[in-house]
Amino acid sequence: MEIGVSTSCLYPQYTEDALTFLCQNGVKNIEIFFNTDCETADGFVYDLQKIKERYKANIVAVHSFACAYETTLLFSEYERRFYDGIKLYNKMFAAAKELGAKVLSIHGSKHPSVDPQFYCDRFKTLSDEAAGFGVTLCQENVRAYASQDCEFIKDMCEYLGESAAFTLDIKQCLRAGVQVFDMAKSMGKHIKHVHISDSDINSDCLLPFDGGFDFAGFFTLLKSFGYDQNCIIEVYKNAYQNQKQIIDCYNKMLKMV
Repeated sequence: MEIGVSTSCLYPQYTEDALTFLCQNGVKNIEIFFNTDCETADGFVYDLQKIKERYKANIVAVHSFACAYETTLLFSEYERRFYDGIKLYNKMFAAAKELGAKVLSIHGSKHPSVDPQFYCDRFKTLSDEAAGFGVTLCQENVRAYASQDCEFIKDMCEYLGESAAFTLDIKQCLRAGVQVFDMAKSMGKHIKHVHISDSDINSDCLLPFDGGFDFAGFFTLLKSFGYDQNCIIEVYKNAYQNQKQIIDCYNKMLKMV
């Protein structure tokens, strides 16, 4: 199991500055959250690549700013918009390939009643595009989206078979009122990426070890599915008082695994 940190933990710090901070503090596995379209341009990606190389870090995954628009961009009935959406995502797949990232996560559709077959057809088309860049497209479970529901995740597994791929996010399970272990079991062997965080009775998003989540049991469950890839610390800025806490958490988690 590998441990890493997402640049989104440091939002709204500029992406290149967040990457530099993590690298300078010894984080070796990093998820890049692209916060706007210009950050997927060749010159910007080149600069990120140079930062990564300078510190001998790995960019293991990317996340798209366009997740806020995916309902209408990728999963509406207006087919022409979908193909424009593919063009946008191809830019991000190309950026991911250049950075060496193997995973790109999407949020998908906010419509809970979206037809699973229609959804999976669109997902498969986009997934095939991603594969052409050596990138795995992952559906993340997200509160208030179709993907918050375990049954929808199971439908995706049934329709897509081996093409089903997921990012499991602990805090999003809690926000949706879903048991983390139940969501993990619904995704099973199709888990390709993981976002970790902690919680207590007052907050559903804390740095790991600041709450009471059973990480030992969680990692054991992931291993039972054959998962031995990255578990990325991803929290919001109100989860810590200073950025050093992120690094301390990362180092503690490294010792645990």
